[in-house]
Amino acid sequence: MSPQRWICLRFTIFLWICVTQLVQTQNVNHKDAEFDVTYSDSVTSRSQIIYKFSRTIDRNTKQAVLSFQVPLMLRGVAQNEYPFYRIGRTLCHPPIKSASETQTQSFFVDVSTLSGQRTNYELQVSRLQSFTLQTDQKLNFAVSPSQPQYFKYVFPEGVDTVIVKVRSKMKFPCSVMSIQDIQCPVYDLEQNVDFIGKYQTITKLGAITVQRKDFGSNSFYVAVVVKIEDEACDHFPSNPEKISDAEKRTKILDLVVSPVVDKLVLYQDERRDSSRMRGERL
Repeated sequence: MSPQRWICLRFTIFLWICVTQLVQTQNVNHKDAEFDVTYSDSVTSRSQIIYKFSRTIDRNTKQAVLSFQVPLMLRGVAQNEYPFYRIGRTLCHPPIKSASETQTQSFFVDVSTLSGQRTNYELQVSRLQSFTLQTDQKLNFAVSPSQPQYFKYVFPEGVDTVIVKVRSKMKFPCSVMSIQDIQCPVYDLEQNVDFIGKYQTITKLGAITVQRKDFGSNSFYVAVVVKIEDEACDHFPSNPEKISDAEKRTKILDLVVSPVVDKLVLYQDERRDSSRMRGERL
C-alpha cells in the first residue's frame, strides 16, 4: 500500500492549498470546503475531487494557478532523487494594477492521479497571517525543501534602502534566501530559487541589501528554502547515504527587514551640524 500523501499549498492571499496533476477522469466529486480543516480522501485514475473554497479578494485580481505532483521528487547535486510526501506551497497572488472594491469569490483545488490504485491523501488550506513583513519586526518561521516560505515587503514612505537579515541557531541544513520582484511564478524551490533576483546561501546568518529603485512596485518578495544537500554551504560533496530522511531537513529562522541610513544624507547632516557649531562659536 502506498504511503499517505499530505499535500498543501500557500497563497499570497494567505492560504494553504494542495494540488496535483490534472487528468481527464470519469467521476468528478465537487466538495464545499473550509479553511483550516484537514480533509482525508482518496482518488484513482477514474476519479477526481475538486474542493471549493470561498475568499474575499480584490475585483481586479487575476487568476493564479499552481500545480505539482505528490510525492514531490527533488534532485541533489549528483542527481540523486529524494521523495517528499509532505508538501506546503504558497499560491502566488498576481500584483493588482489599480484599487478596486472587494468581493467574495471561490477558488478550486483539484486533486487527481494517473494511478489505477486508490491513493490516499490529506489536504488542508489555511490563511497565512504573517505574509506581509513589517519594518524592524522579527518573524520566526520554519522551512524545508518541500515546504519553502516567501513573504512580501512594501517600502514605507521615506525609506529607499533596506537590509534583509536572516538568522538561525542551526548551521545546517544549508538554506537559500532570494529577493524577487512581485510577479508570478515565485521561484521558491531549490531547483529554481536562483533563477532571478538576488540570492544568498545561508548557514547561520544571511543579509541582502535591497533598494526601492530596483522594484517598480515599491515592494518585493523574500523567499527562503532549505537545500536538499549541504554542498552549497560547506563546499564538500554531500553523502546521499547520510541523508536518510530528507523530509526531516527543517530549519528554524528569524527574518527581519530594517531601513539603511543613507550615508550621503548622514554625511551632509553631519557637515551641516558642524558648520552650525562653528558659527555659534564665532
